[in-house]
Amino acid sequence: MKKAIKLLVLAGALLSVGAMAQSSKFNFAYPDYFYIFTNLNSETFNFFATSPGSKPGTASTTYGIATHDNLTACLDDLLASAPNVTASTSEGTDQITGSCDFVATDTSTGSPSVDWGSTGENAEGAIIIVTNKSSWAAAAKITTEFSQVNGYVNLQLRTDSNTFTTLSTSAVNVGSLNGSLSNAYYTNYKNVYAVPLQYKLVLTNPIAIPVIDSSSSDTAEVTYEAGTP
Repeated sequence: MKKAIKLLVLAGALLSVGAMAQSSKFNFAYPDYFYIFTNLNSETFNFFATSPGSKPGTASTTYGIATHDNLTACLDDLLASAPNVTASTSEGTDQITGSCDFVATDTSTGSPSVDWGSTGENAEGAIIIVTNKSSWAAAAKITTEFSQVNGYVNLQLRTDSNTFTTLSTSAVNVGSLNGSLSNAYYTNYKNVYAVPLQYKLVLTNPIAIPVIDSSSSDTAEVTYEAGTP
């Protein structure tokens, strides 16, 4: 009986100590993050080709895919509308005016793949944005220009649902989030966005373009940038 009384007294003492407990504060901080990458590796405009590659460009153009027959159609139309010519013993300086636009003969993409789902998009590639920021903007610019045909062609990229803009060495906005998305889409993942990429190559002076062999093609490089306030 004495042993039982001692245990009850001990329990009462523990309860009294517990009433004097203190609290601890837990602090948590998490940085903002921002990632950008593209799954579009390359686009090839091969006017030697007799047929499209396995993944040709998808934009709507007057002359379609860059192939030999479509280039011939372009040149035929330009020559049909050319003025009368005058023979001379020296080279002329006049230009046959007119331009022709084409999409890539073939494209090459990597990871990740993008299923455009119900958006209606038929893009050649995408810029992927991964961020927890509430606003951002993505841009594109030419960082390496064509060395042989730079004065004869314009590389154009779609900057909204209806507009193709000629790229240069200055950055051009191609997608953003600022309250609402512009030329970009949410995805099935939280904080992951996709900006569609569609390209055109406009031959601004196709009659004067020098010979470019398909085995040593002229190359330009486009760099994608992104930032956030």
